[in-house]
Amino acid sequence: MESKTSGRFHHYEPPQKPPAQAEDGSKGGGSGQDVNECEVPLPNVRLEEVGRSEYFSAKKTVPPVGTPVQVRRNLVGGRIAVEAARGNQSIGFLPTQYNYLLGCLKDGYKYKGKITASADSPTPRVVVDLFPA
Repeated sequence: MESKTSGRFHHYEPPQKPPAQAEDGSKGGGSGQDVNECEVPLPNVRLEEVGRSEYFSAKKTVPPVGTPVQVRRNLVGGRIAVEAARGNQSIGFLPTQYNYLLGCLKDGYKYKGKITASADSPTPRVVVDLFPA
């Protein structure tokens, strides 16, 4: 949950998943094919807790744009972590809306990608594009 300017907390929003099957049996988007949520790319994912990550703690900076990343197969403190492909240091956590990926990871899916945006200030932040591998 996060604070809004109204001073109130908003409720957890459920994960955004592919379109549900319509009453006539077709999928949204008109393709008529089942969408496996484990095979859907994840563009522009802003990682959480970057400033408390292994990478930032060790280097006092965030990784540069273009750095290869991957989703760690093992949870870190109960969360799904994204790590630098080289060095295997976590750089942040996926937002909770992506917790459905835990089932995908257990089914053998792997996710790789790269950093598309990063900055040290005013607070450390990293944005990644992830793709099933």
